[in-house]
Amino acid sequence: MWCYVKTLEYPINLKCKDLKMAKYLELYEHYKNLILTGMLSPGAKLSSVRRSARELSLSRTTVENAYALLAAEGYVTAKPQSGYFVHINTSVMSKS
Repeated sequence: MWCYVKTLEYPINLKCKDLKMAKYLELYEHYKNLILTGMLSPGAKLSSVRRSARELSLSRTTVENAYALLAAEGYVTAKPQSGYFVHINTSVMSKS
């Protein structure tokens, strides 16, 4: 069963009660797909960790883990006191 959550700038489908994939990985995949398809353009700011956590009914740690994974893989850049931004380097877009 899936939960369709229309929140933030883009709707997200999160699995409900069927825990085959960790929530932070689902969120990571969601944002990764938005970046790779161009729905989030280079330089775009992701929603804050607190806002995403509140609107998706997830813990801040879950959102932080998803954002940290996006940053570790080069999809986003973390700017202290500013947030997370889609990486400007378009070579990241060719990653699979």
